[in-house]
Amino acid sequence: MSPSTAVTKARQALRKRGGVYAAIPLDEMRRPMRVLTERGLVVLDVRSSQTATKLAMYWNAVDAYLRTGDKRPLVPYVGRSFLAGGHRMPYMTDPRLLDRLSHAGQVSFEDLYESSA
Repeated sequence: MSPSTAVTKARQALRKRGGVYAAIPLDEMRRPMRVLTERGLVVLDVRSSQTATKLAMYWNAVDAYLRTGDKRPLVPYVGRSFLAGGHRMPYMTDPRLLDRLSHAGQVSFEDLYESSA
């Protein structure tokens, strides 16, 4: 991607100072991200870079659990939720649910972001 294309697509997350673009610490760009629900995978808009980061960390915890069976990575997310698509969404942390969704092919780690191309 060329620098001009990057500026065009991510202008909301950039600030120009002294002729140089720099990323702002937090932004509210629309990010269609994959979110795990009790019924499976859905795509919802996440508008906060902070929420997107936390969601990515959650997916890392889910991946660690599914690879090892160790429930400890899920502990920080038990009883917690995040805002996506205008809804408060709970983190799915029940091991039986995660196992069921994984076996049903609903858990995928190729890409957290929904492709917009």
